[in-house]
Amino acid sequence: MAGKRVSNFIPMLAVLAGGMALVHVLVAAVVLGTVARGEGIGDWTSFYAAATMVRTGEGGQLYDFGRQSATQLALFGGGLTPNAYPLPAFVAIAIAPLSRLSFSASFWLFFAANCALMAGLLRAAWRHLRPAPRGMRIAFVACAACSTPAVTTLLLGQLDLFVLAAMLGCYALLARGRSGAAGAVLAVALIKPHVALAVVLLLLVTRQWRALGGFAAVGAPLLLAPALALGPHTLVDQARLIASYPGSSTDHSVAAAMMINVRGAAVSITGSSSVWLWLSPLAAIAGVAAAAAVRTWRRNGALDAQSWAVALALPLLYSPHLHLQTMVLLVAAAALYLRATSDAGPAAPVELVLGAYVAVAAFWLLSIAGVALMFVPVLFAYRTLVRAWPRRAGGVVALAPGGDLAIAS
Repeated sequence: MAGKRVSNFIPMLAVLAGGMALVHVLVAAVVLGTVARGEGIGDWTSFYAAATMVRTGEGGQLYDFGRQSATQLALFGGGLTPNAYPLPAFVAIAIAPLSRLSFSASFWLFFAANCALMAGLLRAAWRHLRPAPRGMRIAFVACAACSTPAVTTLLLGQLDLFVLAAMLGCYALLARGRSGAAGAVLAVALIKPHVALAVVLLLLVTRQWRALGGFAAVGAPLLLAPALALGPHTLVDQARLIASYPGSSTDHSVAAAMMINVRGAAVSITGSSSVWLWLSPLAAIAGVAAAAAVRTWRRNGALDAQSWAVALALPLLYSPHLHLQTMVLLVAAAALYLRATSDAGPAAPVELVLGAYVAVAAFWLLSIAGVALMFVPVLFAYRTLVRAWPRRAGGVVALAPGGDLAIAS
């Protein structure tokens, strides 16, 4: 009877999920329509401007917000609110060829690349969830594809899917015994160093020295070589720009009131960007989360699925600069969790997947309304990954050399 009562929630949740998906479609229509008209929108504006600056010989001023603003206004007109460019210089150098195209053409090309990458990740998730009931697999893949974090990543022209792919690629290669290559692939996640830090900590705690060597061998040139081309001052300029972010609410289009951490809640509710409102609770949450992660990694090792689920979710709790698109990491952690439930016993119900989809979208709408409380479900999800990980008696769930999960005694 209990199972039947739970299943009765599926139609209601499906309707709610469909409604949230429709909202995403409407938002996508507005954003993509703006792009089709050649107008600047989303984070791709600052990436495109940075690429243009590199191509035209102004790369040494990437982190000069005045110069970046002038470039964006020249490209898109006075109606645009300029965004700062905080990413490492190697990203701007990598996408510089796209600046030879119009903004619209470059956006569509990158949008297509992001969609192709997401399709690859969804295919991997489908294969990963093979032991689960077909209905749950379909629900997860559909909800992941239409999730608010995934849609946000695509529409903003963000790079979080590349960061996620690098982290998962590191996991897969590590399981195949290719530790050096695993670290080298992880270096791509330096697109967002504060996100990559969690996996670096995992490798350190579990003493994966060859992987760390591969990471350093590729990561150091990625971060340092552009300084030779653009000038060593660019490293200092980037550090100064990023250091200005915590004390800002709207400068550089930081949009702190929309963040998915405690900072977002404090700024949206109080209207103040004071660091002292959110720094202490953020530090406390980060400290507890990191301690729990270290315990998990020491207990389980580097190849355990829970270790990686925790590593994927950890950046969502320690970063002071965190927007919705980075929650694609939590979607991947959820795939690992759902596979573990199938391996350990009865699979997770479809209601769990639909409910999570609806909850994330609902909290996103709440943040648009002016109250950013997304950190609440993120905290709950992290606690579940740490404290309620499903395990089969006598073994741990880990990635096997063939790429599938296996139970190790």
